[in-house]
Amino acid sequence: YHESAGLGGQAKALDKSLGGFITDALKTMKFEGKKNKFYAMLRPGGSEYTLVIVQGVGKDAPAEKDMADLGGALQAYLEGMKLEEAVVTIESPFKGVSSETLAANMAFGARLRSYRFLKYYKKKQEEQKTNLKKITYLVDKEKEAKKQY
Repeated sequence: YHESAGLGGQAKALDKSLGGFITDALKTMKFEGKKNKFYAMLRPGGSEYTLVIVQGVGKDAPAEKDMADLGGALQAYLEGMKLEEAVVTIESPFKGVSSETLAANMAFGARLRSYRFLKYYKKKQEEQKTNLKKITYLVDKEKEAKKQY
């Protein structure tokens, strides 16, 4: 969710199929799309999805490091929600930053954030483990995103 542009095309299509549920929920909660702010909706109006999560990406085009930070923040949020799997649609709202570049960097950031150093934490290993097993990033040019990853 971009601070100025709002929802991307795929999210708009989902919102339309849900009768504007996402837009209404975001307006009600005054969600502004600030960077790394999240809003979760449980099983929105007749949706096949259990949960829809909107992540704010801010207003300005991020550097590659900041794109990775978006992925790391998403990873941490999903882990905190105790999810096992997530599907993420990626559409870059930024001029000069392709969706594939954004997805590759977010996936890299998520991978870095998921790392657990357990060697010296024998007693707390179970606490440190995450339920999240898989994040699937959906972009138009999947091969390009994989190449950039």
